Amino acid sequence: MFPEMLDISSQLILKWDRMGPDHDVDVADDFTRLAFDTIGLCAFSYRFNDFYLEKTHPFATQMAEVLIESGQRSSRTWIENNLRWWSNQHTQENIDAMWGLCDKLVADRKAHPQPDNKDLLNTMLTTADPETGEKLSDENIRYNMVTFLVRIILIHLEYMLTSIKIAGHETTSGTLAFMMYHFCKNPEKFLKAQAEVDKVIGDAALDIKHLPQLKYVEACIRETLRFMGPINIFSRHAKQDTVIGGRYAISSKTPLNINLKGLHHDPKVWGDDTEIFRPERFLDGGFEALPPNAWRPFGFGMRGCIGRAFAEQEMLMVTALILQRFQIQSADPSYDLSKFPCE
Repeated sequence: MFPEMLDISSQLILKWDRMGPDHDVDVADDFTRLAFDTIGLCAFSYRFNDFYLEKTHPFATQMAEVLIESGQRSSRTWIENNLRWWSNQHTQENIDAMWGLCDKLVADRKAHPQPDNKDLLNTMLTTADPETGEKLSDENIRYNMVTFLVRIILIHLEYMLTSIKIAGHETTSGTLAFMMYHFCKNPEKFLKAQAEVDKVIGDAALDIKHLPQLKYVEACIRETLRFMGPINIFSRHAKQDTVIGGRYAISSKTPLNINLKGLHHDPKVWGDDTEIFRPERFLDGGFEALPPNAWRPFGFGMRGCIGRAFAEQEMLMVTALILQRFQIQSADPSYDLSKFPCE
């Protein structure tokens, strides 16, 4: 999927380049467009063309509204949810619109087969279960398409009642935006990452062979995810009644919330500088030497993020392109992001 990722990333670089040095860039908005368009092109060979629209594609707005409403429904009584007729109707209209686009893509691919296309849509349409010979139904494909387009949309609980733009940030775009913030606050890290890009890529076009050599850029991404990644809580439950650490009795019916900020800032693992952005902690075997489960921004086990490798490559590529092309600075140097969602 390298060529498709490069296609969308190059659109972002071209947009910023044409704006010139005196234009303030809303990186959160542009990274959201980047992530959304990348998954659309790579997985379904469909162009949302968000970089050519004043507002993001309607699918993104519909998706955000549905997720916000779903989160709010979980904290209401069933009576209140049933009485919110207009809200329920609007939510269903958004769902139908999203399903409609997915159904259209499936129908178009069936009407115009692309046997040499190796995207996810072709895989879902043509691959049969090796044991039963059964293929996915169109309905099942539709559900999976929505899941991949959503990917893991970040909705902080305290942002539920604010604008869709805040609540709908996607995890890849959120990580990239946080990393730009860290680069602005730690220009020496930015320059060190930029120096690596200059050494590995120089003025050449980005190639897939360059990616494994960008060790420090990769460390910057990992440190961003440790410091304040876009996902702050994972929920789990015990398969059976158990006792954790010989002290805490946990029922199988009790939901457990895992605070990633606490996990990723544990001084027993990370030392006394957990509040400092220091990518070097992941270099020279530091990442490999971490205790099991000490760094888990992508989740755990079989329920972990299915798009991890996809996201990691995408973030590495666009960061390298930005470092190769631009110097960055904060539009408001006095701004400090000091509040953690889980504090």
